[in-house]
Amino acid sequence: LLKRTFVINELMNSQKANDQSEVLMFSLDSIDSYVNALTNVNKVYDGTPAEIIQKIAKDSFGLNKIVLTNDTLFQGPMRVIIPNWTPFVAMKWLADRCTSALGTPYFIWSSLGDENIRLLDLQSLLEGVPMNANQPYRYNQGSAQNMSEQNPTLQAYNIKRFTVENTENTVDIAYDGGISGEYRFLDTTTFQDNKYQYDVNNVYRQLADKSNLFTKGATPNYDTEFKINDKNIHSYNTTRATQIATSKVYNDMPSYHEAVTPEAHAQKATSLSLREFMYKSAMEIIIPGYNMYYSGSKNYSNVSVGNLISLEFLDNDPKQAGANISDNTPDGKRSGVYLIEACRHMIKNDQGKFKY
Repeated sequence: LLKRTFVINELMNSQKANDQSEVLMFSLDSIDSYVNALTNVNKVYDGTPAEIIQKIAKDSFGLNKIVLTNDTLFQGPMRVIIPNWTPFVAMKWLADRCTSALGTPYFIWSSLGDENIRLLDLQSLLEGVPMNANQPYRYNQGSAQNMSEQNPTLQAYNIKRFTVENTENTVDIAYDGGISGEYRFLDTTTFQDNKYQYDVNNVYRQLADKSNLFTKGATPNYDTEFKINDKNIHSYNTTRATQIATSKVYNDMPSYHEAVTPEAHAQKATSLSLREFMYKSAMEIIIPGYNMYYSGSKNYSNVSVGNLISLEFLDNDPKQAGANISDNTPDGKRSGVYLIEACRHMIKNDQGKFKY
């Protein structure tokens, strides 16, 4: 049994159907979200970003609030002053400063299935095992037409609808500095100019060499062979960005923006770029809620956001007369493993029968 408490924070709409009936639409907030809106954080904290996030969580939401994280955080201890922010804003600000040793960004979120806060990096998330490794979710009209003949377990792996909008825009990523460019980090204390030439192709090479995300011969969602005027787009010096930071703000500990070497500063650029590429090939799918149901078990308290999910779509190649559409081969681009970035739960009452 999963039990969660929410607070009604707004009456969004009210309409009377007749003299005796009225439809009300409410907006709900979790207890933590409500407490967050009422809490002001104005305090000095010392520690790694993960440690400070844990301290803020306990100060704001109680000693039982746990931040689940890993040991791949690259950034060391620092001192920060939280300037009258809500706890969630402060924790998000700290999470944005976090990277792994390879520069992959960290993300912070909560789950419907428990009260914990999760702080994990993109590399760790992508190196996981899909929840449905042995049975992908399929968008297959041939199978869907015969759904009544399948058992309920297989019916739960049918993709009802999917939407792909505003994706694959490499030019916008280039505009935002995610492809290539010159990043400079000026230290106003030592007058040191930490200059770094960023190239997303080099980032992907390092990830291929030093992680289990993909093999060196594989291509992620960036085309390393695409050229403009016989020149790879990552070879253009597209962006020139300068960040001014002051070192030695505190005598005994670094501040939020400090880094010792140009390579350490460069992780900021890598993190920005990988965040941009995360959404380049995004899609939204609608599936039955059977496998996304939160049982209340601690072992399966998070079955959505932050997990990997395997999807399969059929290609568009026409088949010979008489062939079944379900015999098409998988679409090589759309099919594969995805990271769940958000999850919306829809529970409908259809003539007394509830659908999830």
